[in-house]
Amino acid sequence: MRHRAGAVLLLGLVGLLPAPVVAQDGRVVRGRVTDAGTQGPLQAAQVLITGTRLGSLTDGDGRYVIRGVGGTSVEVRVVRLGYQPQTRTVTLSGPETTVDVALEVSAKALDAVVTTATGEQSRRSYGNVVATVRADSLAEKAAATNVNELLQGRIAGVQVLQGAGQTGTSSSIRIRGTSSLSLSNEPLIIIDGVRIDNSPVPGNYSTQRINNFSSINPEEIESVDVLKGPSASALYGTAAANGVLVIKTKRGRTGTTRWNISAETGQVSQPAEFFDNYRAWGRNLVGGTPAAAAVLCRVSDKSLGRCVQDSLTTFNPLSNPETTPFATQPRAQLGINASGGNENLRYFFGVERVEETGPYRMPDAEIARLTTVRGTRPTGRQIEPNQLTQTSLRGNFTFPLGKKADLSLSTGYSDRSLLSPFDGGFFAGLSFQSFFAPGFRTAYNGNSAQFMGDILSVEQFRRDQRFTGSSQLEWKPFTWLANRAVVGLDQLGGYSYRFSRANEGTVTGWGPPGQTGGKDATRSVFSRYSVDLGSTASFTLSPSISSKTSVGAQWFKDTQYETVVQGYTLPPGAQTPNSASIRTSSEFTSENATYGAYVQQDFAWNERLFLTGSVRTDQNSAFGRNAGNTAYPRAAVSYVISDESWFPASTHLNNLRLRAAWGRAGVQPGTIAALQFLSANTVPLGGTEVGALRLAAIGNADLRPEVTTEIETGFDVALLNNRINVEATYFRKRSTDALFQNPLPPSYGAGANQWQNIAAVQNAGAELSFDVRLLNRDWLTWNAQLNGSLIRNKLVDAGNAQLAVTQGSRNVVGYPTFGLWARPIISFADANGDGILTEREIVLGDTAEYRGPTLPVREAGWTNTFGFLKNQLQVSTLLDYRGGHYNQWGFENQRCISGNCRAVNDPSAPLADQAAAVTTTSALLGNSVWGYFVQNDFIRFRELSVSYTLPTSWAGRLKSSRATVAVVGRNIGLLWTRYPGIDPESNGSVNNTGGGNNDYFSAPLLRYWTLRVNLGF
Repeated sequence: MRHRAGAVLLLGLVGLLPAPVVAQDGRVVRGRVTDAGTQGPLQAAQVLITGTRLGSLTDGDGRYVIRGVGGTSVEVRVVRLGYQPQTRTVTLSGPETTVDVALEVSAKALDAVVTTATGEQSRRSYGNVVATVRADSLAEKAAATNVNELLQGRIAGVQVLQGAGQTGTSSSIRIRGTSSLSLSNEPLIIIDGVRIDNSPVPGNYSTQRINNFSSINPEEIESVDVLKGPSASALYGTAAANGVLVIKTKRGRTGTTRWNISAETGQVSQPAEFFDNYRAWGRNLVGGTPAAAAVLCRVSDKSLGRCVQDSLTTFNPLSNPETTPFATQPRAQLGINASGGNENLRYFFGVERVEETGPYRMPDAEIARLTTVRGTRPTGRQIEPNQLTQTSLRGNFTFPLGKKADLSLSTGYSDRSLLSPFDGGFFAGLSFQSFFAPGFRTAYNGNSAQFMGDILSVEQFRRDQRFTGSSQLEWKPFTWLANRAVVGLDQLGGYSYRFSRANEGTVTGWGPPGQTGGKDATRSVFSRYSVDLGSTASFTLSPSISSKTSVGAQWFKDTQYETVVQGYTLPPGAQTPNSASIRTSSEFTSENATYGAYVQQDFAWNERLFLTGSVRTDQNSAFGRNAGNTAYPRAAVSYVISDESWFPASTHLNNLRLRAAWGRAGVQPGTIAALQFLSANTVPLGGTEVGALRLAAIGNADLRPEVTTEIETGFDVALLNNRINVEATYFRKRSTDALFQNPLPPSYGAGANQWQNIAAVQNAGAELSFDVRLLNRDWLTWNAQLNGSLIRNKLVDAGNAQLAVTQGSRNVVGYPTFGLWARPIISFADANGDGILTEREIVLGDTAEYRGPTLPVREAGWTNTFGFLKNQLQVSTLLDYRGGHYNQWGFENQRCISGNCRAVNDPSAPLADQAAAVTTTSALLGNSVWGYFVQNDFIRFRELSVSYTLPTSWAGRLKSSRATVAVVGRNIGLLWTRYPGIDPESNGSVNNTGGGNNDYFSAPLLRYWTLRVNLGF
């Protein structure tokens, strides 16, 4: 109720604002913007009077109005993503002038603007490929639940790696592979000029991956520019080696106040088909005669003549309708925003509320059992243990400060609460108790040793309150000089806990002895401060040569303060650790600062050949004291060769741009990785324990950041009157000074490891994007986007690092990082013809061999958008492909070890499955898991969207100027896969650092169906 009250209050305040008073002096320019091919209206096109702050956005019917236009002749410029910009010189006659504009489609306009470290610049002048996602138009039809979903399958070289299928969990973003063995592989994220935190939330008791980026509301975003590697992101310095996401939130435009309302209702479900658990029954053979008692008789025992099998039972508590904890649950969203302004103020206000219940529900039989045992019904949080609520507020404002300066304020606030089911790697958790249960309905309703109601009675809760704000001053004292100052803060306060009341929860599992009750709790405050100063001087050196010189200085500081408490054995009714019999507490403080400066020089020749050179230098408090500053240079060239007079004129080849770039960027070590420090301990002295200090880490005074150097080359080409646009890119990047925790000899007497710069990792590959306008008729349009990449990754050098040699995910020089290694199954044969494999019938390799990479080598996304009835009805689909990688099929491996998979119980199981099961359970065969390294290729039907823009007359009946209705499905199903498990995207290994691919303790992906209504006023 608190969140709803805040949202209503903000809307009330916004409603009290008067409509902006636009200037009444001058003339009025109005008109309509349409698609030249379909003659249909274009919404959200920007119409600007060049040289002034006057402008407007087109409405749902493509119409615009600009008031207060001075002079007798003006330039009207119309810009919309996906169309060629158009500029007209218009003579004003009378009080009103009508200017109608028809735009030609151009999927990849070279005149489009991208955001870089020095400010905005045209795509044609930038020597790298930059992908842009227009989130403002996409979110209305894609109904994305988080920002990562806007990127998924839409950008070559960008992989969104799913984690667990739970409401509120996070996926990972990998751009051009994995570069670090120990540090983060996530990109740097910037929102309205401020660096924001994307680290795992502290005190995450959900046992699933949750990143701080999850709280960013996709409905507030206007666009996302993706700088893919160091050759593009060098000026962002230490933190940008993995690429940069530059996010702009929505802004107001000059004109009357425009209100928008969006509402969603839908459902969330768990569509997976879970495997049955097996149990083989039989009789022991005593002197060749079956005994009377029924016993477990696995196929291996049967083959050795120890028992005779007489029956096989199966049961799965996740699939049985009486015991399953899964149920289809609701999702709802309501958002309202307003934007507008005049020459004195432009503004955007927005508020949104999301409520989603994950697809978990306590079975009715368990509710009845617990009601009987406790005398009261389980709480709502125990019955529905996966709930997400989030209230998001945003206010963006732009003020002119005289004629030469503008001040922009960007503010965002979110209040997010997440309840997660007790799962993960706990023996008493949901997955362990259900996946590894025997193949019959046990006394625990099919579970292994815990009732489902007791499992779901363990509450795991997280609340985050986040404020992200920035102020940006742009000052142009002269026509040739532009100055920029950005000051910002990203602050996140969190509170999380795991809790079970006395006489509730699991009997064993996470902390309290038995059902005595307990609570683990964490309170944390993370703050990231940003200061960014920059100036750009532009000169015309000759009629054909222009110059831009940019300089800048930056300062960033991160602080994190965290307190952790634990209390076990609670009295009845108690809910705080204070009342527990067993109590512990600890606190953690981390502070880190970065100081940087850069200079960049750009030259342009006839606006077709562009040369760039730059260098940035950084100092970070996490560097060793002997490390000094780190320099990050960059050089780039962009050549629009088709603009040359001598270039052959052709209706088939419209534009051709050649580009190349080289650059470096870094990733900083952990805050205390370079430090020598002491830790507190107790030691026996005189028969009593007394406090003492010991050397906990020897530090490393020479510790440096990991530095990644990248070269990128490619071309952009537009064909057949801009109907086909192609971007082709080759890249190679190498990370040196990669950090690794190298083990120390025990003689050091200080810690087990030391952080050292000793490794090198290489990623190389090719990216290809096609944007094709296949049909453009008034009755049917068909646009297709196909993107894909091929990425090869390997560990080039490990120095003197003592790399792990255990089977599974391993790092080996000359092979992909986090590749899969084990002793291979050379062959197997059923020698005695009984249909059952034993140890003696399997041949295993003597040493571990490489099976394959865990991250996709190939990825592709294919989007098709069909428009009917002048694009009033649109149907869009997105298919997502990943391939060339392997999954360490952990669930099936552990099921066979526990004895409940088919391969160890059913004599008719395929021999290959039996071979995998026998080797993993056999000490004679080294317990090799080779048989569970399985291919992970798949094609998923990622999105389906059907949207209809109501005719203006219909929208008018709703008192609206425009109205759209959309039905959206997400994660609809697998079209094809080589993966034999439940879901090829289940990955319990994915996180910010490192890699790997293992479905162990990771629930399959969720499916969403949503009905969305958008209204404009």
